[in-house]
Amino acid sequence: MPLNDKLTAEDQEIRILKKKLKDAELENGILKKGGSHLFQGRLRKYEFIKSHMNLFAVEKLCKIINTSSSSFYKWISRPKSNRDKKTEELSLLVKQAYQDSDQIYGSPRIP
Repeated sequence: MPLNDKLTAEDQEIRILKKKLKDAELENGILKKGGSHLFQGRLRKYEFIKSHMNLFAVEKLCKIINTSSSSFYKWISRPKSNRDKKTEELSLLVKQAYQDSDQIYGSPRIP
């Protein structure tokens, strides 16, 4: 590929437009996957970013969801709170009770 100074004005414009198109397609893909997350609280946004960080750049996800990447990285490195641990523990117990009932009992019948 020739150097930038050897490109014609038209070739430079084409290069710029191709980059913009690539960025727009990436943003569109993120919005398709996380459109509903844009209207959620901060925790849901962070969970969405965490679950999609292997598909898209974290900085791009944060920009589109309108949150800062530094806040996301701070959240992801924070240890779980006691409340989160208890919620996770109860969730596992409810899932186990559901499995033990042959997936018949719903939340009203699980003790």
